[in-house]
Amino acid sequence: MKRLRRLLVASVPICGSTLILAVVASRHDVKAALALATHARTGVFVLAVVALVVVTLFIESVYFALCIGWARSECVPLAEALRLRAAVHFLTVVNVLAGLGGLVALTARRFRLPHRVVAALVVSEMLHDLCALAALGLLAAMPYRRWAALVLAVGCVGFCAVQILARRTVCRPFFQRLTWDRQSKLFALRMSLHLCHGVFVAGTLSWFSVHAPLLQATGLAQAAELARSLPISVLGIGVDQVTFPFLFREWQIAAGGLLAYSLTYTAALLLVRATMGAFFMGGFVRSAVRT
Repeated sequence: MKRLRRLLVASVPICGSTLILAVVASRHDVKAALALATHARTGVFVLAVVALVVVTLFIESVYFALCIGWARSECVPLAEALRLRAAVHFLTVVNVLAGLGGLVALTARRFRLPHRVVAALVVSEMLHDLCALAALGLLAAMPYRRWAALVLAVGCVGFCAVQILARRTVCRPFFQRLTWDRQSKLFALRMSLHLCHGVFVAGTLSWFSVHAPLLQATGLAQAAELARSLPISVLGIGVDQVTFPFLFREWQIAAGGLLAYSLTYTAALLLVRATMGAFFMGGFVRSAVRT
C-alpha cells in the first residue's frame, strides 16, 4: 500500500505536465511557436540561462552555508554548500517535493544535524521566498512613483511575520539563533535571488518579440516563478506554457512569441539544471553516505 501511495505521489507531476501540455497544444499553434523559437537567439538564451543558474546557485549556497553554520555554531565551507545545492537541483528536476526531501536528508547526513533542525532551515527559506515573491510581485501593479515605498513596506511586514511565526511554531532553538541581523541578511539574499530571475525574464522577453516594461515584467515573473514551484509539474513543464502567455499577453507582438519563449525557457532550464545536478549528485551522495 505504501509503495502504491509513493508511486501515485511520484506520478502526479508527470501526469500534471502531460495533461497541461495536451491542453496547451489543443489551444495554440505549437509548430509556429517552435519555428519562432528556432529563429530567436536560442544559443545566446541558453548561455544566459547558464549564467542565471550559476548566479542563483551561488546565492542559494551562501544562504545555506550561513544557516548551517549558525545551526552548528561553526563555519561551513561555501564549496560544500555549493555542491549540496547543485546536487539537489537534480532531484528538483524530478519533483519539487523530492528536491526538498533530498535536501533535508543529505544535509542532515552530511553535516550531522537533526532532521528537525534541517527542516526548520528549509521552512525558513520557504518563508523568506514567499515574502520576497510578494514584495517583488507588487512591481507589476503599482505606479512607478510609489513602487519603492510599497515594496519596502510589504517586505518589512512579511519579514516581521516570518520572525513571529517561525519563532513560535517551528524549531525554536534554531530560530532563536537567527537574530534580526542574521534574518535580514538571509532575507536580502532571497530578495536578490528572485530579483535576478525577474530581471532575466524582463531582459530576455524582447528576444521573442515581447516588449514588456522592466518593472512590470520583473513583478509578473515572480508569479510565474511561484506557479512553477508548485508540485504539480516536472520543473514547470506545462505550467510555464500557461503562465507566460497569460501574464505577458498584453505585450506580445508576434503570434506565438510567448509560447516560444516559455518552451525555450523551460527546456534550457531543465537541461542546465539536470546536467549540473547530475555532475555533483554522485560524488555528494557517496561522501554523504561515507559520513
